[in-house]
Amino acid sequence: MTEVKKMALVVHSGTLDLAYPPLMLASAAGASDMQVDMFFTFWGLDLIKKNGLKKAKLPAISSSKTTGQRISMASGGCSTVIEPVNN
Repeated sequence: MTEVKKMALVVHSGTLDLAYPPLMLASAAGASDMQVDMFFTFWGLDLIKKNGLKKAKLPAISSSKTTGQRISMASGGCSTVIEPVNN
């Protein structure tokens, strides 16, 4: 008897930048004959509503070029600070 490989993924965000990775992993795992279970929670639930994926957007990021301000982005527990470049 062969053992069935399984993968469980949690989709917690309704923005495209954080929604695509679990969807791509699920697609690749399914193509590799793995059983995939996806759990949609919080804003991820918006994706499985009618036309939810069509309404999903990329998060807005302000331009430091015009404002000259620091931009701080947090994603997945790590943060990145983008400093303006003085030319």
